[in-house]
Amino acid sequence: LMSEEFGVDVAWMLELERRLRSTPMPSSLDPALMSLVRASLKTKRGVLTIDVARLLDVVDAAREDMELKLRAAVLSSVPVEHALAILVYTLPDPPVFEVINGLL
Repeated sequence: LMSEEFGVDVAWMLELERRLRSTPMPSSLDPALMSLVRASLKTKRGVLTIDVARLLDVVDAAREDMELKLRAAVLSSVPVEHALAILVYTLPDPPVFEVINGLL
């Protein structure tokens, strides 16, 4: 089934939703990132993996700065863990976005 209006594979969307609902939510960002240890993606450039140890270092280094940015922008209601998760997802190195989206 394809939704021509949105260009979405409806069957895949429903399957993804089912899988997301059946996956337990990690207690915090660090265990969520640890689940990426096994993630790898074969590309024309070779196999992409996520260096989780490096990623955890990036998160630790960014945490205080993120807290300051959220307070300065009057976004203190946004959990720092959520903001850091968005940061992690958008990093080009390690290629979190590319690996995750490629696996989907």
